[in-house]
Amino acid sequence: MNYTFIYEPDGFIVSMMIDPIQPVELEPSSPFLVLLLESEDVFTPDTNYIDAGVVRQTQDFPAITQAVVNSNGEYTITLTNIPAETSVTWSDGFISEENDGTLECVVAFPDEYRFLLENVRHFPYEVVVNV
Repeated sequence: MNYTFIYEPDGFIVSMMIDPIQPVELEPSSPFLVLLLESEDVFTPDTNYIDAGVVRQTQDFPAITQAVVNSNGEYTITLTNIPAETSVTWSDGFISEENDGTLECVVAFPDEYRFLLENVRHFPYEVVVNV
């Protein structure tokens, strides 16, 4: 099979075609990249990403460690073992990019806090912390 992948610089596959009738041509100003690949393997944008011109299998996130520390009524939530270049959507909709492996936030009251972790190399993963 002849695959044509259109993907973002971080490796996220935007579109994939098998045996396209015409070659894909992008505008010079396009932020996307194109990879042509002949392979008998089966790929999907949901389970693969591109890394340095190689199609790779998306993996589960590694085990994310969570801790909560109560200090005089302020609760510090710490998540560790977060892969670099991970986008984290917090409970309030705030989005941060984590690159040092650790996310830390301080909350004022007990509740359930959700963090959605997204990284092109991993399937999306939600961490729920009960404070």
